[in-house]
Amino acid sequence: MKRLLPQLLFCPPPENGEGLAGYRLRLAEANGYPSPYWLTLASGKGQRLGQGKEDLEVIAALTGHSVAGLSAQFFGKKPIPPRFLNVLHPRICPECLRDKPILRKLWDVSLVVCCPMHGRILVDTCPSCGHQLSWNRPSVVQCSCGFDLREAGSPNVGPLTAALTGAIAAEIDGLEAQLTSRASCPRMDFDIPQLKLTAEELLMLVLFLGAYSAKDLQPRTLKR
Repeated sequence: MKRLLPQLLFCPPPENGEGLAGYRLRLAEANGYPSPYWLTLASGKGQRLGQGKEDLEVIAALTGHSVAGLSAQFFGKKPIPPRFLNVLHPRICPECLRDKPILRKLWDVSLVVCCPMHGRILVDTCPSCGHQLSWNRPSVVQCSCGFDLREAGSPNVGPLTAALTGAIAAEIDGLEAQLTSRASCPRMDFDIPQLKLTAEELLMLVLFLGAYSAKDLQPRTLKR
């Protein structure tokens, strides 16, 4: 017989663009748990909850939200392959957290290095304690040491990096309409070619260009 799980007291719905791991952290915080690990204990699951579709049934049972609705929110019709996901150490945009305290699924993509809305490098280390950020922390906007991550600083990126990230964000996060309205994002003097690539194809393109660039920068020996 399948074990019935107790439903959490506070079950806010996922926000647009929010990632699964970030939603678990927000759920834990809303219900007074010190970290998302306690959701694992509440579910009775023998291992920590991951970022796969198989974990949605546990979240659905704990919240009362439908598996279909959660799947559409977090994975869409074409989920990002796991090889492109950074599941160990989360990254954040301090300015985005000031606007809305959610952790965007775009930030979990390992090849995404900046926020396309603010044109700043994503933060993966707490400036106060010097440790890498962890999913097992008490709040969306706080490090485990208590530092308010909304106060973290982050350098700007160039327009090419922001533009390419914006193209990925439009596919993954539905941010295309917001990108052009942000004055703080670096001005784009060019357009990404309208190749109509999927998110996975864009990520493969970034991976290829990065590998080609790294190879091209290697010192070459002259042929005699």
